[in-house]
Amino acid sequence: MAYEEVLRTARERLVSLLSEDESTTPGWNAMQPAKVVGPNAVDVTGVTIYEREFAKATKPSNPSTRVGKARITIDAPPTSVVNVIWKVDTYRKWDVASVSDINLIETPDDHTQILHIKMRTLSAAQSKRDLCVVRRYEQFDDGNVFWVYAISCSHPKVPESNTEFVRAHLAINAFEVRGLAGGRSSSVVLINALDFTGWIHDKFVDADIQKNAQRLGKIRALSK
Repeated sequence: MAYEEVLRTARERLVSLLSEDESTTPGWNAMQPAKVVGPNAVDVTGVTIYEREFAKATKPSNPSTRVGKARITIDAPPTSVVNVIWKVDTYRKWDVASVSDINLIETPDDHTQILHIKMRTLSAAQSKRDLCVVRRYEQFDDGNVFWVYAISCSHPKVPESNTEFVRAHLAINAFEVRGLAGGRSSSVVLINALDFTGWIHDKFVDADIQKNAQRLGKIRALSK
């Protein structure tokens, strides 16, 4: 499959980042979940968020790419949680704070998707961003651990636009869902590293990492 190489990179990054204990490994910094009011407000009780630098900026004027890592325990079986994460219709709901539109471009097989994602405008002064990503679903043999991981790719049906959008680069977006208490509840880890491409204020990078709490809170609400 044409996307195997980038998916292998995403998987390697997931394995490496899961192996780091963010509470003790140097470089990780704890963050407070952002307070959200209005129609997108969600309970983020119990969510922990950390961040660290992932990659240096390619230009001095651009911020470095940072990776966020968030955790939550959800009172729902892992299969229910993974279904919420994987289905495109529910993806729109749990990432409503960042995604304005999402389209399934191709399904190369039963556990792989190509998605085109239009991101919400961060401010009137910022260019709109979009993403083309490939993501994969894995279930381990014991049926108790699931991975969903994604990374940027290219696809002829969604070429980069020179006028409407700036094509952002997703270095890694991944979930580990692990069953607890005999499969009655789930431990969920979310890892996300997004290069917005081009100049963007650091506060928007912070805000996107803080949204990991909102994403997990939405997933918890949708899984019940």
